[in-house]
Amino acid sequence: MTVTLEPADDRASFTAAVAEMPITSPLQGWGYGEARKELGQEPVRYLVRRGGQVVGALQLLRKRLVPGVSTLYAPRGPALTDLDLLPDVAAAVKHVARRTDHYLTIEPPHPIFAGHSATQEDLAQEQARIPDRHGPFRRAKTEQPEHTILIDTTPDPDTIFAGLHKMARRNVRTADRMGVEAGRDDSFEDFWEIFTATNERSSLGAFPRPYYEALRREADQDGGEAYLVLSRHEGRALAGGFFIALGDTTCYLYGGSVRDDRPPLEGEKRKDAKRPTPSTGPRSRTRTSTATPPSTCGAFPGCWTRASTPSASTR
Repeated sequence: MTVTLEPADDRASFTAAVAEMPITSPLQGWGYGEARKELGQEPVRYLVRRGGQVVGALQLLRKRLVPGVSTLYAPRGPALTDLDLLPDVAAAVKHVARRTDHYLTIEPPHPIFAGHSATQEDLAQEQARIPDRHGPFRRAKTEQPEHTILIDTTPDPDTIFAGLHKMARRNVRTADRMGVEAGRDDSFEDFWEIFTATNERSSLGAFPRPYYEALRREADQDGGEAYLVLSRHEGRALAGGFFIALGDTTCYLYGGSVRDDRPPLEGEKRKDAKRPTPSTGPRSRTRTSTATPPSTCGAFPGCWTRASTPSASTR
């Protein structure tokens, strides 16, 4: 049966369709596309139908390169019931694309298993697992990170904690003993201070602040969530992350950490919550936010599973 793309103009119904797909991502949510308007990108959205049934949802970002030349990009998309639909989706996109759209890039949210280790062991072997083609799509450079860590959050917290690396477990316990508190936080100012300091320290790029503010506002609607998690020591925010969620998936998108540069308290030396004292073992440098998984995905079993999410493009 022919696959068609039906323009989606209703925010709630489109978001619900994205959330219900077995192959999906919060980056296909309406709110993510709205936030990208701050970067000059134009979101266009469709319900994918086959034989009258909704079998997917597709959010495309049109990026203008120069006058008369643009591209289409599906961030961590499309959301589908089956990857075998991709060739038909490509054909359907040709019917709705503008003459100025020179190519389409997709990032199907269907990770390829790369190993249980949290570190990369054999890059060549991992890369060989990613197919060069899928139907009309050719493998292309990714816009989102190609490698990620997936965590099943359905087990109890103790089971998830046991799946962390022993160094991470030790640092979490150290931070807990020192009174570090981590949780959802409404202070965007504190997050922004941490985020910008991290980017400057590591010479990383970042979008303008209005984009992050728009993403926090727009993705936190219609059943989706956008929230901050901050780790604080004696009230000072030292580490934080920016998360968006939709359906059964939560993505950690942005974050960072800073050192506590406050002067010592009267009569005692201020401890660095990120550095254990000699009595607790060797010194180590780690973020105090390790109690919060960096990425969660309830659709994939196994803790700390590394995976590759390839990107593909077609003209």
